[in-house]
Amino acid sequence: MAVLSSTLLPLGLFLCLVMLFISTSSANFSDSCMLFSKIVPTTAPGIKAIPDVYHSDTTYTIYVPVNNNVDSVVMRAMDMNNKSLGLWHDADRDCNSSSLYRANSHSNLLMAYWESPHSMNITAVNIQAFTISFDRMATFSSLTLKKQGHPQPMPYPQPESETHPRP
Repeated sequence: MAVLSSTLLPLGLFLCLVMLFISTSSANFSDSCMLFSKIVPTTAPGIKAIPDVYHSDTTYTIYVPVNNNVDSVVMRAMDMNNKSLGLWHDADRDCNSSSLYRANSHSNLLMAYWESPHSMNITAVNIQAFTISFDRMATFSSLTLKKQGHPQPMPYPQPESETHPRP
C-alpha cells in the first residue's frame, strides 16, 4: 500500500502542474494590451493616416490626438474578417493582436508607424486606436484605409445639376 501511494504522489503533482500550465497559457492568449475597463466612442477629431489609401508593403504614419489625461494608446490593424495584420513599429509593448504606445504629456499627437503586409488579396484595413486615460477608460476611434480602385459608395445622391449639366 505504501508503494502505491508513493507512486501516485508524483503523478498527482505532475497532473496539477499540467493543469496550471494549461490555465496560464489560455489566460495569456487574450490581448494583454487591452487594459481598460470601459470603451466609449470618441467625439474628438479622429485618427489620420499618411498615406490615406491602402497599399501593400507600405509604412504608414498614424496620428492619434491625445491630451494630458491620456496615459497610453493601443493600436490595432484589422482586415475585413476582423483578423490582425501588419506590423507596428517602435511600440512600447507588443501584444497578441495590438501594440501599446505610451503617450507623451508634452505633445497633443501620438505618432505610430504601421507596416502593411505583402498581400494582394487585401482591399481594406481598419486602423483602430484606443486612447487610455489614467483611470483606465478607453476612447475608441478608427479609420478605414481602402485600396485605390475600389470605389466607396456615394453617401448622398449627386445633385441634378452635376449629373446632367445644362447645355
